[in-house]
Amino acid sequence: MEKFLKMALQYVCASNDRGRMEELLKEHPEYQSLPRNFAQGLLDIVGSHYQLDNKKETFNMCKAIDDMMKESEMKGEKQGMKQGMKQGMKQGEKKGCERMARNFVRFMRKKALPDGMLQEFLVQQNFSPEQIAELCAIR
Repeated sequence: MEKFLKMALQYVCASNDRGRMEELLKEHPEYQSLPRNFAQGLLDIVGSHYQLDNKKETFNMCKAIDDMMKESEMKGEKQGMKQGMKQGMKQGEKKGCERMARNFVRFMRKKALPDGMLQEFLVQQNFSPEQIAELCAIR
């Protein structure tokens, strides 16, 4: 019982430090063959949602942690890709709007729309004063 309590405390103390966890698992081979209930308890204590295979009586915590790290990295990559796509779409949308506004201004210049009317239209479309100045400078 004392052995498991010590192992549990060591595991909990190392749970927020990847390097410390790797060192703990490397130095203590007993983590490679833990009773399933004890191993699941350790995971639950540190707030992991990882579920162990119910078919096995003993469990290798080293493998469980490797699996969790891989899963975490995959989630991070997926989240990063999603965030990157979202950011890219926003930037693309902004560039598209800017291009459309420039083309519109050029078109209106060809139709000889007075500057005052063009500025009034751009204000109504919620363009900033800086954007309006830039667009009205287009010839």
